[in-house]
Amino acid sequence: MERKHAVYRRKIIAVLVLLAAWQLLSCLVDRVIFLPSVPDTLCALIELARTRDFYLSVGTSFLRIAAGFLLAAASGALLAVFAELNAQLREILQLLMQLIKSIPVASFVILVLLWVRSAQLSIVISFLMVLPVIFTNISSGIQQTDQKLLEMAWIFDLSLFCKIRYIYLPAVWPAFVTACSVGLGFCWKSGIAAEVIGLPAHSIGTQLYEAKLYLMTPELFAWTIVIVFLSSLFEKAVMLFVRRKFTRKRLGTTEQNVSAASSKQLSPPDSSPQAGSNVPVLPFPENDRKHFPDGFVTHSTPWEDAAKKTPTGFLSAKNLHKQFGGQLVLSDVSLTVQPGERLCIMGASGVGKTTLLLILAGLVKQDSGEVVNAKHGRLSMVFQEDRLLEDEDAFLNAAVAGNLPGKYRTSSPYTAQYKAADGRQSGNLYNWLREEFEQIGLKDYEGKPVSDFSGGMRRRVAIVRAVCSDADIVLFDEPFRGLDSQSRIQAARYVKKRMEGRTLIAVTHDSVDAELLDAKIWVLKH
Repeated sequence: MERKHAVYRRKIIAVLVLLAAWQLLSCLVDRVIFLPSVPDTLCALIELARTRDFYLSVGTSFLRIAAGFLLAAASGALLAVFAELNAQLREILQLLMQLIKSIPVASFVILVLLWVRSAQLSIVISFLMVLPVIFTNISSGIQQTDQKLLEMAWIFDLSLFCKIRYIYLPAVWPAFVTACSVGLGFCWKSGIAAEVIGLPAHSIGTQLYEAKLYLMTPELFAWTIVIVFLSSLFEKAVMLFVRRKFTRKRLGTTEQNVSAASSKQLSPPDSSPQAGSNVPVLPFPENDRKHFPDGFVTHSTPWEDAAKKTPTGFLSAKNLHKQFGGQLVLSDVSLTVQPGERLCIMGASGVGKTTLLLILAGLVKQDSGEVVNAKHGRLSMVFQEDRLLEDEDAFLNAAVAGNLPGKYRTSSPYTAQYKAADGRQSGNLYNWLREEFEQIGLKDYEGKPVSDFSGGMRRRVAIVRAVCSDADIVLFDEPFRGLDSQSRIQAARYVKKRMEGRTLIAVTHDSVDAELLDAKIWVLKH
């Protein structure tokens, strides 16, 4: 708080110093027509504020320039999205934006006046000046979207909504905020300049022109102050909106939040745990539903079917060859994994274990050879990197990327019933995931984004995300990386329990992992 007060104090001092310098220079010049004093300008501003035409001019110019900015923001965003969908369209639009940026404002004003009335001139000019800024920044943001997160989204079949909301928007939004900050200055400068040339009725530009024409210098300075004030006010309002628009409430887990949640019983009467069960019931309040998008709901767990001992998940690779930059990584590799089998792929560093796993997942294309059932047999994966949604909490990471079956969607997804493997009943997705995190030993995670997690905590979330899906085959790349010996044992027990009856393929450097998972060892050689 003291630091904030210090910033305000420095700003006030800076304004006072500039006003003092202005007043001193005015006294030295001693010619109102060249440089009016601060009191003269203030008196002129007060006189203008007493007239009806002042407010009409201010309101009209503000609405026109604001309309031009908003149109540019919307159009630039849409064009940037379309440009990323088609390479040829991207080249055309990039050339067009470069052309717009190169043409002087005065030339644009003259050209546009041939097509539109002076009353719409400031809208068009503001639009044209801001459009390239928005387009360029958003295109850059889209291109810088983390490709590894997009691969994760493909593996877990994230919906278009989820990809936009949790991957593209976090990547693009900072670029959009920067574009707005830069574009707002261009918007007002170009819009007022267009009004000065076009002279539309009831506009600030026309008032500026008349003040200059009749040598009313105090009025000219007064209108300039009004322009600066309106530009600053509009910029602060827009930036406040765009910076807050993407913020969200994090999932609270304090006693107060739990109490508030419990006061809104959304679960049906029969959704409470059986007598003696220690599963907590924490129904979601209505306003917390945004934490989990529609379609991601609790359901009969995938390992419930596995308990019926029906192995699933056949995967086969034949004569795989892969080169990167002329260097041979895989040569004539063949591998067959039977349904329900557990296999650990081992080998020296650099032998191509991760590459093989990515080919099996369908994320890397082999140069030759064949993979059967890659992705077609409902596949999920624990990547070498965790590939989590950094700004979201553990619950949302597990739920959004959980690949939960669409057949379990209901009108009330957060109160859908599921039956755990031990026969207990629980009320909603939140309870279900809490139990999973407890089983794998994840602690002190609620109400925090995963960016605040330690490496071991992040790894646990990645494991829960993969094994809680309905995939027949789960691939693991160094599954217990970052876990200490005890955590490693606990995580391995969790994986074994949840992977019962499903196919498990893990890449590891340590034979202990194979022992913990009761998996066969298959050695990959050069």
